[in-house]
Amino acid sequence: AYNDPLFNPEIDRNTGYRTRNILCVPMANLEGRTIGCLQALNKLDGDFNPSDESFTLAFAAQAAVAIESALLYQEKAKVIRDLSHTQVRLKQKLDQLEVVRELEHAVNESANIYDFINAVIKKAVRSVGAEVGALFIQSEGLESWDIFAARIHSGTNVVHYTEQKLESAYDKALLVDGKAQIVNLIQKSDATLNRLSDNLNVRFENLLAVPIHQPTEQDDTRSQGIFKVFNKPSGFLYEDLSFLQIIGAQIFSLILRKQLIDAKKRSENLASIGQLSSTIIHDLKNPISAIIGCAELLEERSSMNEKQLEKVCNIIRNQANR
Repeated sequence: AYNDPLFNPEIDRNTGYRTRNILCVPMANLEGRTIGCLQALNKLDGDFNPSDESFTLAFAAQAAVAIESALLYQEKAKVIRDLSHTQVRLKQKLDQLEVVRELEHAVNESANIYDFINAVIKKAVRSVGAEVGALFIQSEGLESWDIFAARIHSGTNVVHYTEQKLESAYDKALLVDGKAQIVNLIQKSDATLNRLSDNLNVRFENLLAVPIHQPTEQDDTRSQGIFKVFNKPSGFLYEDLSFLQIIGAQIFSLILRKQLIDAKKRSENLASIGQLSSTIIHDLKNPISAIIGCAELLEERSSMNEKQLEKVCNIIRNQANR
């Protein structure tokens, strides 16, 4: 080997190995394209001969086919995995779009605003595979927070209570920078989380929180609410965050629409009551007027005969029975 000008003795010097002879053949695939080489070193019984070369070439060809088949299999397996992941993500997106559609439907179907918020929370929580959802909305005077929360497995409706301020470090950070948060291991305990935990009778393990906005003339980006979900067994992912941001972006508009629909229904009910009252008053006015007229006649009954008195009494009875 050392007599061949193509031989590189540097490897022997670095490894301490002594190369005596080499048989090197190309590895060609079925198309004849070289994809590698096969080397045999230091034949035990003398030098390599043409028979060794023929056998090694045949072996190298078979090895090349086997290697390419393995590479093709790995590539195919990767494509299948990618397609499976894409299918899973597509199903998640379709499920999330279905949740958005259901929320639009819930605006018209919910009996009141509490039922609607309950539907919003539970549908969003189920869609990300969590256990608890909570909606924090700042009051119009910015003096307190309305908190709506629900557990999807408890079978109870939404819990509603008010807090003067949010004492959670997670909430304060979110309201300051306006960025969504994923906390897959809750280590900080605070009064806001503790009260929420007590109200729902559940211990929080992890959380995902997104800011929600209601555009105002003063500031169209300031967070005026927070939507949180808690306790996803496998932990929250950024796909969950993206979906919850979509829900958060619609919450205020959906709530506003629900309030407008409820206000319209109340207005229509009041109008119907007013119309009914007007009809009742009109129907009562005529017999009452007749009865009052008869009462005035009876004041002069001393000048009336028995037939006239009976006629007046009959009028009163008829009007009273209308």
